[in-house]
Amino acid sequence: MYGTAQELSVNLKIFQNFPLSHTRFGFDLKDSYTTMPLVYESMDGVPFMNKSDLYCLLQNLIKERLLENTESGILFFSMQSILLKSYEARIIGVCEFVVDDGIWLHFIRDLFTQFHKKFMTQKSSTSREDWNFEKALKMFKTILPVWNEQELSSFKKDLMNFFDSKSGNFHEISLCIQSLAGFLRQLISKNPEKFLPYDKETNPNCSIVVRVFDSYGVQFVMKSELFKAINIRNPNSKRLECKDINGKIMAMSFEKVQRKYKDRIENIEFIKCPIQRTDHKAVPIMAPSGDHCILAIDFLFEILNELIFTHRVFQKVRFEHWYIVRRFFIQMSSFFSPHHKSIFFVTLEEQDNQKQELMKFWTGFDRIPAKYVRNAKKDGFTVQNLKNELANLGLLELFPDIQDYAESVYSEVFKAKKEEFLRTCDLFKAVEKCLLNSIFKQFPTLCLFLHTQNACHSLPELKCDFCVFSNGNRFKNTNWNEPNFKKTLSTYIESDPENLYLYEIKLPDGTELTNSYNQFFNIEQIRKHKIKYFIYDQNDLIYFAKNSKNLRTRRLRDECRYSLDAFQKFYPEKKLYIRTIPSKAKRDGSKRVFVEEVLDLIPVVLRQQNTPIEETDDRLEKYRRKWETHDEAMEFSISLTEFWYILEEFGVDKTRITVIPDPVHELTIPKMAKELTIRTLNLVSPRGELVMRSEQAVFHIFEVVYCGVNWTKDSCRKHENCLKELRNKIILCVRTYSEMDEGTYVSVDHVDSVINYLKNRCSFQIQSNTPSPLVELQNMKFDDLISKEEHISNCQKFGLTKFMSNMENLEPFTFVFAVRVHYFTMFLEEFLDFETQDLTHLFMNEIEFRSFSFAKNLDFDNLPNFYADGKYANNSDFLKAISESLSVLKPESLRSDHRKRGGA
Repeated sequence: MYGTAQELSVNLKIFQNFPLSHTRFGFDLKDSYTTMPLVYESMDGVPFMNKSDLYCLLQNLIKERLLENTESGILFFSMQSILLKSYEARIIGVCEFVVDDGIWLHFIRDLFTQFHKKFMTQKSSTSREDWNFEKALKMFKTILPVWNEQELSSFKKDLMNFFDSKSGNFHEISLCIQSLAGFLRQLISKNPEKFLPYDKETNPNCSIVVRVFDSYGVQFVMKSELFKAINIRNPNSKRLECKDINGKIMAMSFEKVQRKYKDRIENIEFIKCPIQRTDHKAVPIMAPSGDHCILAIDFLFEILNELIFTHRVFQKVRFEHWYIVRRFFIQMSSFFSPHHKSIFFVTLEEQDNQKQELMKFWTGFDRIPAKYVRNAKKDGFTVQNLKNELANLGLLELFPDIQDYAESVYSEVFKAKKEEFLRTCDLFKAVEKCLLNSIFKQFPTLCLFLHTQNACHSLPELKCDFCVFSNGNRFKNTNWNEPNFKKTLSTYIESDPENLYLYEIKLPDGTELTNSYNQFFNIEQIRKHKIKYFIYDQNDLIYFAKNSKNLRTRRLRDECRYSLDAFQKFYPEKKLYIRTIPSKAKRDGSKRVFVEEVLDLIPVVLRQQNTPIEETDDRLEKYRRKWETHDEAMEFSISLTEFWYILEEFGVDKTRITVIPDPVHELTIPKMAKELTIRTLNLVSPRGELVMRSEQAVFHIFEVVYCGVNWTKDSCRKHENCLKELRNKIILCVRTYSEMDEGTYVSVDHVDSVINYLKNRCSFQIQSNTPSPLVELQNMKFDDLISKEEHISNCQKFGLTKFMSNMENLEPFTFVFAVRVHYFTMFLEEFLDFETQDLTHLFMNEIEFRSFSFAKNLDFDNLPNFYADGKYANNSDFLKAISESLSVLKPESLRSDHRKRGGA
């Protein structure tokens, strides 16, 4: 896999050669530096070096010839490394650079030689010679800026062994190390700009440097590093803010930096910093915080490589369990999200956390046997050999078309071969590339992520739809208007609060918006005339009131309101809006738009900007075919990022479009948590039907049917294993929705019909007279209190006894909203097993929809966020954490005037 031993050795040397690598790899402080410092060139040709690398160079100041005894040299160099790293610790937490004039080290070495001679003249005659372990250790502690007892424990053992063995001369060691310590103090005090972090008051003369990274011909900078530099150089200007969230360090193209900030970057040095990679891993890069990171796309490929060759999951999963692979990649795409439309880095700490969580998904497959890639023949391998290997590995079951990539991949690998014949390591690469092409083809969101990271070239066989835009697009990189959703106001009619067609929204600038159905058409008319959903503002309604009389018949007056296309023809200057709906509890990065509304909008905005297209335009037809549902009960949606790239493809002037939150979503979300009724987050579809996310459909079936049954009692006398049969039916129905494409919405009527079908099973009917704990909560207020005794009684009544030992530690009273979450998780513990474990994160997200609003909307700051921190990667950890969290929710810590229910 790694080629020859020499190739592996070279790759290892490349991989470990980066600033502060010893901190990442956990090397002992006494170990010498192994980093070979790199020199970076500025745009003006001036060489720079990372400040931390200066300490690597300083370890070469003292040559072994200064020490007569070999054993003394070993101990001295350990002490030297500790001393240098103690000073180096002052710059840990920053990433700064200094000018490297090429002769600096020689100059410093000469200075040290002079300093050492003077020191030896002054100190050698007065220095003590009666050294022992205690005195030596005390002396060394006094010359170190910082002494860390735990980190230096191994050095203490070495020092003790040195004196026990009596094999060296500590007198000469003490002179050299004290000489070096004195020289370092003097050197750093006279050159703080080289060795200490920038400080506006105490160290203002440092070079202010921003790295320009280069990866496959694309140049970009880290936004946080750029903004920090701009703020330093422009103290009187408005500060630029950029927070790196969840271990992601956002980047910005260097071209955009020069264009957008040209007046504020004149005194900043930009240095060229190529991204370095080995054959299998990217070399870590220092983050602005002094930590380390790699590009997100490199992290993605590393994970996929581990899945392919370390865990071999695509050989272990059978076709009938494809849904497990699919659910994994949906979960994966929440981190590798195209939402940012920008290259970004991932810190190694976050990388470790994400990898640990993602790999737990496959722990149940560890024991399943799978074949390894076979060795190539001495004279290489052919295209047919590659196809045979793909078949031998069993990859055709999950990816029947994987052999279609063999020929083009073979050609690519053959051109890159390093020896006369293709080798086994080349076969590994070929197998990996065939699999990567198959994976990205199956998962469009990951494919779009690849595009946003400028990495489509890495899989040339995978033709990217978004890499073929015309360079003549004069509206390229324009942006739509998007008011801050927190400053919008969604409203409903008090006399009819559940009528979703009457919901409206007011934007921060005072613009009032309503939808095309509001008070104009009923559901029968909508279905009969196929009236589409679009958005009016008050100017549209005023224009219609004034000019509709020019339309002679009532029919014409109605028809101009049947679609956005028809109304814009009636009112050419209409402002254009499109609504977005977050698909997860966390709003950022999850907003989507209905594809039907996208297809309606594009011809209209192009006509408005005087670049009309035909109804039969090939691009429109391509997307109609791609998004065809063949089922009236389904609606598709796409991410805002994909929407943006599609508008780029059509050359749309995006400034003509305003993106707004859906008022139905905004008003329903608080109800999901505040009201204890069993409700779903229904929306009005582009065709006027009520729909819900497919994930909501899954959870709704679980909430209404599964949570309505005591699974410890099979009371049916007519059928054998009736309860088990009901469970199988539930799983089958749940799978129907969970296996739908990401972003699919289904009609409420369809979900209700499935639930009614399940409710009619005799196992459910027999128990229907005993209301579940969730049903009993419906008559309560979200901030009511329920007694521990009643809570335990309800759990026992429905056989929810797995966490009884934890519940004994509950407070006497607990908030009802917390109890509801607890009921969910206890039923979930019954439901999840090997067959359904892939749904864990789906359920966790849906439960969060019913709890996250409190922390944001009700200021319940100590409400636990069960999922956001990613700690509970497997369901048992998650469920246990929720159970334990109930005792944390102490009522008196929130309010004191709550209504109590049950108990004494």
